[in-house]
Amino acid sequence: MTRFIATAATALLFAAGSMSAQTPPTKVEKVEKKAEKPEKVEKVEKVEKMDQKAEHKAEHKADKAEHKAEHKADKAEHKMDHGQMDQDKHHAMSPWKELDEFHMLVMDTWHPAKDKSDMKPTREKANDLVKSARKLAASPAPAGCDSPKLKEAAAGMPTYAQNVSDLVAKKADDAALKAALKTMHDKFEVIEGGCTKPKDKKH
Repeated sequence: MTRFIATAATALLFAAGSMSAQTPPTKVEKVEKKAEKPEKVEKVEKVEKMDQKAEHKAEHKADKAEHKAEHKADKAEHKMDHGQMDQDKHHAMSPWKELDEFHMLVMDTWHPAKDKSDMKPTREKANDLVKSARKLAASPAPAGCDSPKLKEAAAGMPTYAQNVSDLVAKKADDAALKAALKTMHDKFEVIEGGCTKPKDKKH
């Protein structure tokens, strides 16, 4: 009986020893695995940061190129607008001084409204349009601009200009203001198209 107990005790000690011998490697493996994970995370984070940096750089480059293109387009449009204005001003010269003065105001208001739906110049110069239109209507028409049709059209300019000014005073919407401005412009073209410089007499 004593021998049996001793044998059993020896077996238990051997089993415990075996388990004790196996435990350290398992803990070491776990520690090594845990140590490996931060390194992998760091590598992933570095790659992600590099990708984000490259993406940000590409977006910045694209935005810069787009801004440059827009600036170039605006510059070209601005140049064209000035060219058109210079051409219109040259065309506006007539033997009727008051007509040319009114024409300048019509160009300054109608072209922005027609080309860009910009009604700000009209709102700012509405009173000037009325004053200039009245001055035109009160002035004597020179030779080449003194037909009954042109005189009648000139006499009606203050009414059309006043309609524009009244809408500005009432803070009407852009659509209504633009329509009134177009009516004034169309009526004005009757005078502009019919008023010509008298031909020089041949000596």
